[in-house]
Amino acid sequence: ALYIIGLLALAPFTERPVTFYIKNFNYSTPWEFCKWVKRRIAHRRTWLLHYTDEDTRFCRRILNELLDFGLLEKRDKGWQVSHALIYVYVRSKIPLNRIFLKGLAQFYIAFAQEQSTAGRKGYVRLDGERVHCLRLIRACLDGELWEEVKGLADAIWEYLDRQGHWADQLTALDMRLTAARKAGDRDDERYCLGALGYTYRRRREDDKGLDYYQQSLTICRELGDRQNEGITLNNMAAIYDDLGKYEQALEQYHQSLSIKREVGDREGEGTTLNNIGRLYRAQGDNEKALQYYEQCLPIWRERGYKIGEGTTLNNIAAIYDAQDKPSKAMEYYKQSLAISRELGDRAGEAESCWNLGLTYIGMGDLAQAEEHITQAVELSEQIGHPLLEEWRDGLERVRAKRQGA
Repeated sequence: ALYIIGLLALAPFTERPVTFYIKNFNYSTPWEFCKWVKRRIAHRRTWLLHYTDEDTRFCRRILNELLDFGLLEKRDKGWQVSHALIYVYVRSKIPLNRIFLKGLAQFYIAFAQEQSTAGRKGYVRLDGERVHCLRLIRACLDGELWEEVKGLADAIWEYLDRQGHWADQLTALDMRLTAARKAGDRDDERYCLGALGYTYRRRREDDKGLDYYQQSLTICRELGDRQNEGITLNNMAAIYDDLGKYEQALEQYHQSLSIKREVGDREGEGTTLNNIGRLYRAQGDNEKALQYYEQCLPIWRERGYKIGEGTTLNNIAAIYDAQDKPSKAMEYYKQSLAISRELGDRAGEAESCWNLGLTYIGMGDLAQAEEHITQAVELSEQIGHPLLEEWRDGLERVRAKRQGA
C-alpha cells in the first residue's frame, strides 16, 4: 500500500487505486498480474474500477493500520501521507517496479475515461485525481513506459481542456512529446506539437501556437499525412485570422478546405467553413460570414459534434447582434450556452454568458446584463481565462450604470 501511495502525488488520495491493487494482488509473479490487467482492459475496461463492499472494507483496514502507525492522516473522504519525509522515504527506498506502475497507469486511464464520459459529474471526481494523473505520467516517463504516458495524457485531455486547466494540459503534453520522441513515434510527435499549438492558442499565446503548428505541419508533409496537413493548415490560418493577417489566413483556409474535401473529412470541412465565416465577420462582411456559418451548422449536427455546434451558434448570434437583432441573437446565444453547460465546457460557458450580458446591455436590461457578466467573471476566475481582466472591467461598468440609473 505504501508503494502505491509513493507512486502518487504528495496530495490527498482516495482509496480507489489502493483497493484496485489489494483486490488483484493474488498472482504469483508481476508478469502474470500485468497480463491479467491487459486481458481485463481488452474485454471490459470499466470492470477494473468497481469493487465489492468486502474489497473496500479490507482496503480500509490496511489503510487504518498505516493510520495507527502515524504514517497516514484522514483528509475529508480520503487520505494523505502524514509527513513529506515519509513520502520521500517510500519513493527512495522501494525500487521502481515497471510492471506494477504499468498496472496503476492502466487503472487511471480506465478511471479518467469513465469519468470523462460522465461529463460534468465525472469532471468533479477528476478534480481530486488530476495531480495524481500528472504524477503518474511523470513516473511512466521516468520508467520508459511510452504507451502509458500517451494513454494517460490522452485520457485526461478532454477533462483538462473543457475545464480550462490549460497549464496542466501543457505539462501533460510536454511529457507526452518527450515520450513520443524517445520512442521514435513521429505520428504521435506530430499530434503533440499540434495539441500544444491548440492549447497555446486557447491561452491567447498566438506566437507560440503558430510555432508548434509549423513544426507539426512539417511532420505531416514528411509523412504524407494529407488529412492532418489540412487540419494543421486550418489551425494556422485561425491564428493568422486572430492577428488580423486576413489574406494569409484566407489562403490557408482554402488550402485546408480543398484537402478536407479531397479526403472526405466532414468534421474538418465544418471547422474550416466556420473559420472562414469568422474571418469574413472580422472584416465586417456579415452576409458572407452567415453563408459560411449556415453551411457548417448542418455538418456539426450530422456528425453530432456538440462543441462545434455550440461555437457556430455563438458566431451566428454575434452576427444578429451586429445587425441590431437582439432577440434573434439571444435565441442563438442561449442554445450555445445550453450546449456548453451540457458538456461541462467552462470556457465556452463563460464566453456565452459574456455575450448574453452584452446583448442585455444593448436591450437596456442592466439587471440581466450584470447577472450574466458576473457568471462569466466567476467562471473565468476558476479557469484563468485570458480575458478575465477585460470582463472584470465590463462588470464594473455595468454596476456603475445600474447605480447611476
